[in-house]
Amino acid sequence: MQSYDRDPRSIAKRAEQHLIDSGIADTMYVGPEPKFFVFDDVRWSASINQAFYSVDSEEGIWNSGKSFPEGNKGMRPKMKGGYFPVPLSTQGKSFAPPSVMS
Repeated sequence: MQSYDRDPRSIAKRAEQHLIDSGIADTMYVGPEPKFFVFDDVRWSASINQAFYSVDSEEGIWNSGKSFPEGNKGMRPKMKGGYFPVPLSTQGKSFAPPSVMS
């Protein structure tokens, strides 16, 4: 049975084989990349005439113009941003490292 060519496991196997075939390396180490999503508000409903979900976070780019009682510092990762390996600038910085280490 042939695996799906876009499945991460299939891609990893082909990448490892490419490294071996090209003589670059004979071993490849890969692992999961943990993701953290921290929301301030999560709502959903499923009823006979409607279904919806809504998530919100003060750190969401869509809240850059919102007024908050404690002020809006406007420091938010851009859409699809925050993937460069630098220290976290969001509220997740307080719990991300301990949870990754455990």
